[in-house]
Amino acid sequence: FFSFSLMYGSGGGLVRCFRARASGCVVECMGVHASTLDECTLQVCEGEGAYTVIPAYQGGKIASRWDEHKKRMIDSCRLLDIPNSLSFYEEYNGESLFRYLLRSCWNKCSFDSARIRVTFDAKLMSKETPEMLVAIEPWKPYPEDHTLLSDGVRTKTLTPDIIRATPEAKHNGWIHERKKLFAGLEPGIYEVLLTSTQNDCKEDTILEAAGCNFLCLRDERTVVLPAESVLIGIARAILIDAIKDEFKLVYEAPTVKEVCQMEEAYLCSASRGIFPIVEMNGNKIGTGKPGPTFQRLRQLYLQQLHKELSDI
Repeated sequence: FFSFSLMYGSGGGLVRCFRARASGCVVECMGVHASTLDECTLQVCEGEGAYTVIPAYQGGKIASRWDEHKKRMIDSCRLLDIPNSLSFYEEYNGESLFRYLLRSCWNKCSFDSARIRVTFDAKLMSKETPEMLVAIEPWKPYPEDHTLLSDGVRTKTLTPDIIRATPEAKHNGWIHERKKLFAGLEPGIYEVLLTSTQNDCKEDTILEAAGCNFLCLRDERTVVLPAESVLIGIARAILIDAIKDEFKLVYEAPTVKEVCQMEEAYLCSASRGIFPIVEMNGNKIGTGKPGPTFQRLRQLYLQQLHKELSDI
């Protein structure tokens, strides 16, 4: 069983980027100078693109969520009018072409752990022979006592007029918008939260964070997860499977006021797993420190992830 700290890391070193062609299973290394996945994406993608992020551990083990990644990519391409997404899910030597090409790219690197971003770029996918982009960022895990876990993070809600176009799609366009949202924020704000006033709700409700899924604890055994107008993350799906037998799950968007009165709230993402929110809009969440339920949720999440790990 790997250390809890393996879930939380930051980029370190240069990203390796590859162009993988469906026809002939050709993998070509691209000359990219970038230290993060976002930098790489902004360099190699000329326009819109659908993508997914896959953390790799222990020399190339990932959570076996191939169907969820496939659904994300196909659905995102459909929403964004990007063609030929199914071409990478044809069978090749007993597995999907997507998985074969991903492993081929991974084998050209020598990373023990990394974050992998696969992008179906609109221009490259429109070619007679579609190509996908695979960027692999070396990943340096945070230590177990990193402040992300031991202290939690501060957040700020955005006004409902700030919306995410095609929120159900994971796409490059949001990378540009996300950068703008963080410009000018006061020091110490780790993440911003998107809100809504839909469904005749008189108060703003929380949908998701700019780069993570949001969830909160209504009582000792009830976890609340927004379910509409959000991008459903793979890590969130792993978390749900991990906690569903021990906690009651309620799928609705909580109000900002309600969350400020809760004892615990959290963020969840592929490369960080679940981690605690301790402040929102200057108001402490609970005691202003990570709560005891967070420790249990985190433990269950990591146990589930460990059970699912398999070779790329």
